[in-house]
Amino acid sequence: MAMNLQMNKVLFESDCPNIIQAIKPKGTIAEIDAILEDIWEFSEKIPEVGFIWVPRDSNRLAHELSRLSASGLLSPTWTISPPFSICQLISSEANMSRRRRQGNWMSLTVVCLGVD
Repeated sequence: MAMNLQMNKVLFESDCPNIIQAIKPKGTIAEIDAILEDIWEFSEKIPEVGFIWVPRDSNRLAHELSRLSASGLLSPTWTISPPFSICQLISSEANMSRRRRQGNWMSLTVVCLGVD
């Protein structure tokens, strides 16, 4: 998504500390090594990229998107006009994210599914 939208500064947020700890030093988690390799490969294509842990209550949007997608209620192609049902979450988390970072960074939330 970040590359498709030509974002130059991206901050990925996750409430899964194991994922963040594996991404930053290029560690391993056997169950998701292929995914980690993809993350490292794509992150090298973004000029400025960061990965941070956030509390679960700051990552509600990712979990709601995952839930909607799993239940078939989310179109896979929305980048400009998000579904009405998540607009309030987007606004709320954008405000929290602004308070956590400085500069002109885009923030993307990441959901952690079964890797604890």
